[in-house]
Amino acid sequence: SLSCIFKNDQLVLGAWFPDERDRALHSIFWWLLVCFFFLAVLVFGFIFNIYYFLRQKKISEMKSDFVNNITHEFKTPISSIKLASNWLMNPTVVQQPLRLATYARLINEQNARLNQLVDKVLEIAKVESNNVLLTRELIDPLKLVHSLTANLSNSLQKDILFTVHADPGVSLIEADVVHFTKVIYILAVNAVHFVEQEREVNISLNRTQNHLLLRFTDNGPGIPKKYKHQVFRKFFRVPAGNTQQVKGFGLGLYYVKMICKGHGWSIRLETVSPKPACFLIKIAISSNS
Repeated sequence: SLSCIFKNDQLVLGAWFPDERDRALHSIFWWLLVCFFFLAVLVFGFIFNIYYFLRQKKISEMKSDFVNNITHEFKTPISSIKLASNWLMNPTVVQQPLRLATYARLINEQNARLNQLVDKVLEIAKVESNNVLLTRELIDPLKLVHSLTANLSNSLQKDILFTVHADPGVSLIEADVVHFTKVIYILAVNAVHFVEQEREVNISLNRTQNHLLLRFTDNGPGIPKKYKHQVFRKFFRVPAGNTQQVKGFGLGLYYVKMICKGHGWSIRLETVSPKPACFLIKIAISSNS
C-alpha cells in the first residue's frame, strides 16, 4: 500500500510489501539447495575415500599375512629336503642303508607336504573361477563323520576328544563326497587348532522337516562378534597374537563357504565369544531321502 504522511510540512512517500521476507527466501532457496547438495557430495566423497583407503589397507595387510604364512609353510619342507639331499650326497651315507632309507623317507614325506600345500592353493583358484565340478551322489553324512573323526584322532597326535551326536534316522544327502569330506575335515581341524588344551570337538547332526543341520562346536574361547561375518573372507585369520603359531593360509573357511554355496547350502557362525565357536551348515534334503 502507499501512504502519504505529513511530517513537518514535508510529504513522505512510503511502500510496504507484506511478503517481502518470503519472497527473499524463495529467491535464494534453490541456491541454498544446490549448495547443500554439493556439500553433501563432498562429505560423502571424503567419507568414501577414507573407507576405501582403510579397506584397501586391511586387504593389503591380509595379503601380506598370507604371503608370510605361505612362505613359512613352504620354507619348512624345502629346508628339510635340502638338508636330506645334502646328506645323501655324502658317500658314507650311501653305504648305510638304514640312514639312506631314513633320508629318502624324509624327502618323500616333505615332497608330499609340498604337493598338499600347492593343491590347497590351486583348489581355491578353481573354486573362485567356478571350475570345480561337483559330482553329487547319495552319501551317509553320519558314517562319513565317524570315519573322518576316527582318522583325525589317530593322525593329529594330540589329546582330542571327538563326540558325535545324531538324531535317529539321519537321512542320506546328495553331495560331492570329496569336497564334503574336505569341508568336514577343515571345520574339525579348525576347531582343534584354536583350542590350547583339553581339546574337545562336538559334531551334531539334527534333522528337521526339510533340512539337515550339521554343527561343529569346540570348547575354546570363541570368535569375537566383530569377526563374525569376516571369518569366511579369503585370507582372513582371526587375530590371535603370533599368527605363526596356528598354521594355515586363511583360505579354509573361504573354501568351505564356496563349496557350501556350490551345493546350495548355507553356512554361518552361530555363536560368538565368550561362547565357544559353533559353525552351522544347513543342508537341504529332499522329502524322499
